[in-house]
Amino acid sequence: MLKYFMLIFVVLSVLVFDPQLYTGGDNVTYLCLAKSLAQNNGYRDISKPTAELHNKFPVGFPLLLSIPYRVNQNIPVPLFKLIVILFGLGSLFFFYKITGMITTKWKWIPILMFVTSPLLLKYSHYILADIPFLFFVLGAVYFAMKQKSLMAFIMACGSCTIKSMGLVLLFMLLIHFLYENRYQWCVLCGIGVITILLFSRGSPYMKDFFATDPYNLSSPLVNFSGLGIRIWNNLAFYCGIIIPETFFGSMFQWLKTICGFVVVGLMGYGLIEKFKKPFSMFRSHSTRIISLVVAGFGVMILLWPQVWSSPRFLIPILPLLFLLLFVDNSKLKPVILTVVFLSMISNLWFIGGWVKQSLEWNSAYTASDKYAGYNQEWRNYFECIERLKYESGGKVLARKPEFVYWHSGLKSDCYLMDSNIGKAQKHLAKYDYIIIDQFSWTETTGKYLIPALQHDGFSENYVIIYQTKKPIFMIVKRRP
Repeated sequence: MLKYFMLIFVVLSVLVFDPQLYTGGDNVTYLCLAKSLAQNNGYRDISKPTAELHNKFPVGFPLLLSIPYRVNQNIPVPLFKLIVILFGLGSLFFFYKITGMITTKWKWIPILMFVTSPLLLKYSHYILADIPFLFFVLGAVYFAMKQKSLMAFIMACGSCTIKSMGLVLLFMLLIHFLYENRYQWCVLCGIGVITILLFSRGSPYMKDFFATDPYNLSSPLVNFSGLGIRIWNNLAFYCGIIIPETFFGSMFQWLKTICGFVVVGLMGYGLIEKFKKPFSMFRSHSTRIISLVVAGFGVMILLWPQVWSSPRFLIPILPLLFLLLFVDNSKLKPVILTVVFLSMISNLWFIGGWVKQSLEWNSAYTASDKYAGYNQEWRNYFECIERLKYESGGKVLARKPEFVYWHSGLKSDCYLMDSNIGKAQKHLAKYDYIIIDQFSWTETTGKYLIPALQHDGFSENYVIIYQTKKPIFMIVKRRP
């Protein structure tokens, strides 16, 4: 049966496949880091003017992407997307095995939910670390359930090389081993946790995690009450919006909200039941690691700054959430089957529209529209970057600097997100060009860049050299 589910996953991945880059920018950063490694320049941000050593993302995923680069420096983007799809298939393999150890009668339902999940399909063709990370998370869970401690430990360590959140998995595995009295593995996990924490002290993630506003360098650290407010806001946001959108994306809003709260209730009940059973000395241990991993990542999701709250954070535990729906309570089976049916119908309806859209984008792309699929804001941004190719060189400031380097080869960086205008202007003075954007998804340009340019006549130091149609994006150049 596994091969049929894999076939469905591959077919759907191909149907929704598109050649565009994810506009978040992390994917371009990964590709630049991979190119740096392939060129034997070390783990450096070669897109930045300083080409400094990178300290944000773990090296695992860029190291993997560097392998094709070592063969050919002109590898097309779609090939890297195929690598991520392979990790999606690996994740499906582990989930299939895990599901078979939890339930046999309903085994096919959570697996079908996996292969038809728009969220998992979406990130399975982005050059991002989320699906490779899911592969290691599910691998660690599977081997822990099989009581293969070495493999579980290796998979947990592997997850830490992909994303910093792997630290949570390693810590949950420590608790799992502690309950089973496997103290030697507890010690190894503890050493791993401490080592990662020591190496993460200089990571931007540590600073951002404790900031009240990660987009303002002058913002104070969050206090205890602020942390409580953050947890409450994230809880409301994930339960009221993100989970309903993830499970019932194409429904009417009122029905989506109702079904979303039912799913949250069922998963909460399932988590409690699965916590109770493993911690009884007379019950099986098989679901303990599932409960611990869901609880561990759930806590981190609630603690993370709300400005970054996203369905993306659900990916490491989304398949495990599918399993939590299937609690051992016959009275709830009609409710469970109803919400699962509605979820899958909603997902298939959404995928149908998505396939149609992807086919249109791919057709336009093959007809020489290399920016097919991007909205007008991004088209105007790329138009500005294309214009920079005709300049004689220099350093650029922009909201998404990775794309500037990727499309023009010019070294670039983001403007300083600091409410201290003096610091911001001092930073601006180091660069030759600035792309002033009108992205609707961010307020940072209007909050930090524009005030710094307008303050005390500072804008007189620049001249506009290019401007797009509406929404207006422009390039300004520093006067000699």
